[in-house]
Amino acid sequence: MRGWGEKNRYYNPPVVLITGTIADYGFAVVQIYDDILLASQDDVLLLGPDDGELIGFAQPWNRYSLHRGNLDICLGRVTESCLHAVTCLLEVGKAMEQEQKTAPKQGSLLWFFRNMEVETGWYFSRQAMGDLMDSYGAAEQADNGITLSYLRTRLAGQPVIMPDIVFDESDLESFLCAVVPDDGLLALAAADTRSEESVQALLFLTGSDEHVRVKTVTCEIKTSIMDGYLRVSGSSEENPGDNCEWFFRWSGKDWFIKSIAEESGWEGGVFWTAFPADELPDNGKGELHVRILVHKP
Repeated sequence: MRGWGEKNRYYNPPVVLITGTIADYGFAVVQIYDDILLASQDDVLLLGPDDGELIGFAQPWNRYSLHRGNLDICLGRVTESCLHAVTCLLEVGKAMEQEQKTAPKQGSLLWFFRNMEVETGWYFSRQAMGDLMDSYGAAEQADNGITLSYLRTRLAGQPVIMPDIVFDESDLESFLCAVVPDDGLLALAAADTRSEESVQALLFLTGSDEHVRVKTVTCEIKTSIMDGYLRVSGSSEENPGDNCEWFFRWSGKDWFIKSIAEESGWEGGVFWTAFPADELPDNGKGELHVRILVHKP
């Protein structure tokens, strides 16, 4: 996750203290810094549980969420009393923030330090947001009874070609985007009117009758490069309704790029998404793949 961010700054991963869990896929964390000379009244000095060694200080004012896959090695533990002090300040801090009682004086060394720390936290938490949303979506799908095994079994006999790759059971997005129409479904799609600025989306209809049906839907799209993103917006000829999920990929001959979750969305038959322009091979020459999973009662 490390890399170059805004203001031409290179961000190394910070050390964080886990203060809570988010379902079974994420953690609530606060950032840690080792130089206690920069600690203030609303920070918490951290001690190791074994020898009482001073580790650094936690920043309850700099808290965010990370996916479990974003975390690297465990560097140690803190005492129960330290963790309790942090969690207490997290609650107290909400009221204190509203009144701006703990804000350092603008232009001071502490003010500059805290701005840098918050920017670091934002750089990494922003990246984690997509992973957290993906896992949340997977959990919702599991609650609906829609799992990868469910789909793979019920897509048998449908006019599609399923991938031989083994996917994680919760990774419906990668699986659905790897499913491609067979020649029969492609022939039906080719018979439809299609312009250069349109793509054929695959619509997966689930239902209470234990079947999953697949059909193609024409989507008119517009693309542009803006703010470092390849942005795509469009509309579907068929409104799949509200009880559905959209998945997007920008694909070339032997590569694909996942869409940015926080830059993607849909409402009715209208959708929008974005891809990091600097990560696109072949000067971005590729095409949009759209998959729509519709949950029918």
